[in-house]
Amino acid sequence: MSIQIAGLKKSYGDQRAVDGVDIEVADGGMLVLLGPSGCGKTTTMRCIAGLEEPHEGEIRIKGKPVFSRAYNINVAVHERRIGMVFQSYAIWPHMTVQENVAYPLDMMGTPRAEKEQRVREALSLVGLEGFGERGASYLSGGQMQRVALARSLVMRPSVLLFDEPLSNLDARLRDHLRVQLRELQTRFGITSVYVTHDQREALAIADEVAVMQKGKVVQRGDPVSIYRRPLSSSIADFLGYSNIFDAHAQGEGRVALDGHDTALATLDPLPTDGAFSVCVRPEDIHVLPEGAADGPAGERIAGEVTLVSFMGSFHQCRIRTPSGAVWEAHAPAVGRPIRLGERVQLILPPAAVLLAPRR
Repeated sequence: MSIQIAGLKKSYGDQRAVDGVDIEVADGGMLVLLGPSGCGKTTTMRCIAGLEEPHEGEIRIKGKPVFSRAYNINVAVHERRIGMVFQSYAIWPHMTVQENVAYPLDMMGTPRAEKEQRVREALSLVGLEGFGERGASYLSGGQMQRVALARSLVMRPSVLLFDEPLSNLDARLRDHLRVQLRELQTRFGITSVYVTHDQREALAIADEVAVMQKGKVVQRGDPVSIYRRPLSSSIADFLGYSNIFDAHAQGEGRVALDGHDTALATLDPLPTDGAFSVCVRPEDIHVLPEGAADGPAGERIAGEVTLVSFMGSFHQCRIRTPSGAVWEAHAPAVGRPIRLGERVQLILPPAAVLLAPRR
């Protein structure tokens, strides 16, 4: 493994920011730390970089310890050969693009000819050929972030760390740079840790995702398994299962929603102990006009449309049932439009009904 973290703990006063994190990142892999603000993901990344000193645990990079509380090891930041790309770009506005990218090589005492060649190569990789002499203050946000990436690549790091690097950019540019980051990371096989609160971004770029809550890694796996099988209702909520209801078993593959006159079929095994919730993604619900007989097999629930928002490829709808339950569903934008106040029926196929422990 290229990065190994064991028993990592970090506190700020009485606040435990990282609480016993164990992580391994395969050589050349991209691990995404995913979670809400304050869950400990950025603190974990900063401990890897050496910008924060943990109170307990051990961190190894390519088999060598860079931090160990037990053996009193704490390798300095500049000796860890780690590249970092920050949310705030961290570009020096008084320098040119070339000077910004060359800065780590200046600190390393790289000979001038080699430095110039490596800077040219790095700028070419991120699509900024010909920008070397431009003042950094004259760049757009996307260009600044590419300068920051070039500055990290130019030092030929053993590990790359990304701290929500795209969150300040507009949606279209964010999508474009996300693809570019992933292409460069896989092309050069650089072991990377990427921090984000955006589940769509995490699933798009990760080899593995580690979901964090309250300083702990609560679930880890490949993007498909994380998406399809969250281990708790709170993880499901964070991952976009916007329909979450407390429920109880009825038997024979059916569950009933607590406080609502609704029962659903599920393919999941019924829990035998502990409280659980029904979790359904809005894109897995079919919306049909009231009285329509077509559609896939599944439970049919009547309701009234209380909100319709056009999202491009689909309409985001909220439907209130007679019992007061509010469901969110995505209806296709093509074909017959869904209208506010319309009476409709929701179809929930059994495969769409996930059961998860309530926590």
